[in-house]
Amino acid sequence: MQEFCAAGVCPVSALGLGAHEREWLGRLCPDAQSVLVYLFPYFAGRRPGNLSLYARGRDYHAVIRDALTPVADRLCERHPAHRFAVLADDSPLPEVRAAVLAGLGAAGQNGLLIHETYGSYVVIGTIAASLPIAAAQQRPRACLGCGACVRACPARAI
Repeated sequence: MQEFCAAGVCPVSALGLGAHEREWLGRLCPDAQSVLVYLFPYFAGRRPGNLSLYARGRDYHAVIRDALTPVADRLCERHPAHRFAVLADDSPLPEVRAAVLAGLGAAGQNGLLIHETYGSYVVIGTIAASLPIAAAQQRPRACLGCGACVRACPARAI
């Protein structure tokens, strides 16, 4: 798995969080205003086997934490009045929605983020921030409805 390939910002208010998600996020990052979203590509070529490609390398949770913890630490140094929390696919935060709203791709029919270069071969890491960070005006990309992810699903589960 590589270092992150893309990053963007999504305001927490745009995520439409329910009570459970807001409570959970509030415990980790009180007064969270922004979500910094990072994509980590993992496609390493096709290999035989029935184990997902992301599971064949180092645990992506550790990769995300190792990459984003220093970023969060620097943010804490520069903005000591604010809180920053690294999340690595271990929270109820809707990461795909955050990535779409941050302009990093579209949500496919399979529910995964589809990045223009890496397709669905990305994992998403985030930093929740109490610091309000202005996001570039991104228009969320819509799924093209091409059915490629449906056809590619080996279990035909979509």
